[in-house]
Amino acid sequence: MYMKKSPSLLPKMYSVSALQRDYPAILRDARSSGEPVYLMKQNKPEVVLLTVDKYETMYSQLYERELAELEDSIRISEKEYAEGKIKTLSNVEDLFKD
Repeated sequence: MYMKKSPSLLPKMYSVSALQRDYPAILRDARSSGEPVYLMKQNKPEVVLLTVDKYETMYSQLYERELAELEDSIRISEKEYAEGKIKTLSNVEDLFKD
């Protein structure tokens, strides 16, 4: 029976100096796992290495989420405008009037 490889609970991490020494192996590791690889400098995350597919998937998901939030905000604003809950301002000072 074939079992799908699940992502590791702990991210893969390499030092920046290890990347300089063994770039091909670290790149193979990032490609084969499909998971982010953290590159550390002085034991702190410096850069995250992703495959292009993983990056594009993450970026697309973020874009879709932000677009949905924007559409929700527009819908709420249009509803509040229709209900007369939104004030029309003629200048900045109107913001501070009761």
